[in-house]
Amino acid sequence: MGLTKLGQETVQDIISRLQEIFSTLKGIQPTGSREDITENNLRTIRLLFKRLRILYEKCNDGYPQGMEFTQVESLIPYMDEPEVRQEPPQTEEYRKELQENLELKETILLRN
Repeated sequence: MGLTKLGQETVQDIISRLQEIFSTLKGIQPTGSREDITENNLRTIRLLFKRLRILYEKCNDGYPQGMEFTQVESLIPYMDEPEVRQEPPQTEEYRKELQENLELKETILLRN
């Protein structure tokens, strides 16, 4: 299972636990009594947040400067502006894969 999938499931677990806590807190009278269910959920949520932090750090290990994000505004085309497409920055690994792809295409063309 990929790290991003595990992260997504962790976030979903956190949300469901929080929903349980809020529904439990709705029914509690303000008498000062504490329920074990709420404490267990809070402990579990704390652990899930720790897991989520570890997953986040592992996902960013390959990106020493951090992940690059595209501004949402730059993705919206405007009618009065000419469309200027910026090429994404190419990593060395991408260039190697592209070169290998071209070589394979040439080999296939030579065989045919």
